[in-house]
Amino acid sequence: MLSLWRRLPVIVRAVLTGAVVATAGTVPWALLVAANSRHWVAVPWAVPPTALYLWLFWRYVRGAGWPRSTSEARRTNCRANRLSDEVWGAALLAGVLGLVALVLFLTVINRLVRLPAQPTDELSHVPVLTRVTWLLMSAVVAGIAEESSFRGYMQGPIERRHGPVVAILVTGSLFGFAHFTHPEVTLILMPYYLAVAAVYGALAYLTNSILPSVVLHTGGNIFGAIDLFGRGRAEWQASSNRAPLIWETGRCVVRNLMSGNPDRRGRRGLGLRRACQRGAERTATCRLDLRFGAEIRRRQRYGEDQPRRHGDHEVMVLLMVSVSSVSP
Repeated sequence: MLSLWRRLPVIVRAVLTGAVVATAGTVPWALLVAANSRHWVAVPWAVPPTALYLWLFWRYVRGAGWPRSTSEARRTNCRANRLSDEVWGAALLAGVLGLVALVLFLTVINRLVRLPAQPTDELSHVPVLTRVTWLLMSAVVAGIAEESSFRGYMQGPIERRHGPVVAILVTGSLFGFAHFTHPEVTLILMPYYLAVAAVYGALAYLTNSILPSVVLHTGGNIFGAIDLFGRGRAEWQASSNRAPLIWETGRCVVRNLMSGNPDRRGRRGLGLRRACQRGAERTATCRLDLRFGAEIRRRQRYGEDQPRRHGDHEVMVLLMVSVSSVSP
């Protein structure tokens, strides 16, 4: 059996191992919080056993426990390596800047496509104390379990065999698909999860440690939960009041230009045909201005007193076109 396992490609082995670690880290909390929501919801009794289990899980994936023969492999794959203070500061600063840039980029994405809204009514019956403790524990579970599995056990072996780009793309894609268990997550959010995975994966690769991404992942989930329940929107939504897409506003502008109807500010549009007509008239005026200026310079150069043939006629046309182009 062990020889058959070693014959599998590195990507397959890494994906299967990471999936098992992620399942072992998140499923117990999901089962406990589901039971807590049905029984004694006023008391967050699911938090203490989950905290104990998560502590044991964190020790085991880092190499503690039985069997001792796999201890070094588990420690290497998890790569929860200690960092110096300088590396800690630089990693956290880079990670925060990357996440802030992602949030700013999402404001642009929100004007291009409709991102789904994350429902909050499923926790409306839960008391505030229970809800807060659940959210905090969920953030810690996600930070430890998902970073250990995706950026540790999964990305590490692929990274060492195929390089960081392939490793981050593979783990980022699976990281996004793993969130499809949430009803609001669809394919339209895959770029968001790929970008988040790129930030966490780059930190893990550059520091050879998942500890900065664990901190940022946990803190980001806490911030997202506060944003969701405080302002009623998920972290990928720019605002709870959906603004019109740029395709919709652009369509309105073209329709106003074509019809000459008032736009949203109450100003009357010129209409596309009238605007083109006035543009053509102004272009003709500029051309005649150039020709008339050249004629004047030619006369001054050669000392001619009389205009050349058709010169006065061109001046008259110039005046007529100029008057018509400035008329409303």
